[in-house]
Amino acid sequence: MNTRLLGLMGVLGGAALTAIEIRHLITGVRLNGATIDGVDNVLYGVWGLGMFCAFWAIYQLGATGQNKIMRLAPFIAMIGFAAMAIGSLFSFTGPKTIADVLTGVAWIGILLGTLVTGILALIARVWVGWRKFTPLICILAIPLLIIVGLVTGSQVGDPLFGLSWMLLGYAVLSSNTEQSLQTVRA
Repeated sequence: MNTRLLGLMGVLGGAALTAIEIRHLITGVRLNGATIDGVDNVLYGVWGLGMFCAFWAIYQLGATGQNKIMRLAPFIAMIGFAAMAIGSLFSFTGPKTIADVLTGVAWIGILLGTLVTGILALIARVWVGWRKFTPLICILAIPLLIIVGLVTGSQVGDPLFGLSWMLLGYAVLSSNTEQSLQTVRA
């Protein structure tokens, strides 16, 4: 599949997460202890599907390097995002406990996979410039937003988490496919 299309799916996935964060900021969901509703579940599913596509493109582009083991790193995140999308679906159709377990597994895969992919993208030097930092930006946004939340007493910075994932999707969308594929083949 075309990596630009997969990158666009990643941008849309990041936009879905940004929409969740803005919605939570406006409604105060996290502050008043309300539960996630159907709209959130749909948006989390879109985020999972979009980021699954983005990490598939990262694999296709060889952004984590030429080594066969290193190239498999995006699959860790892909398993997490697939679990997120399936968990979102189960929240409508299946037992709530299955959805909760899948969401827990999803976050482990997403965070671990993105961290490993980010480190390997830096080491591999296939992506140049700002693109090579985007997976780690997604991970580093978490402690930054925790600090902002503690200082301000609100989740005013949370939409930046979604924007970091949009940036990752844009990095895939705007990457030079031919240059990356030549690096992988060399």
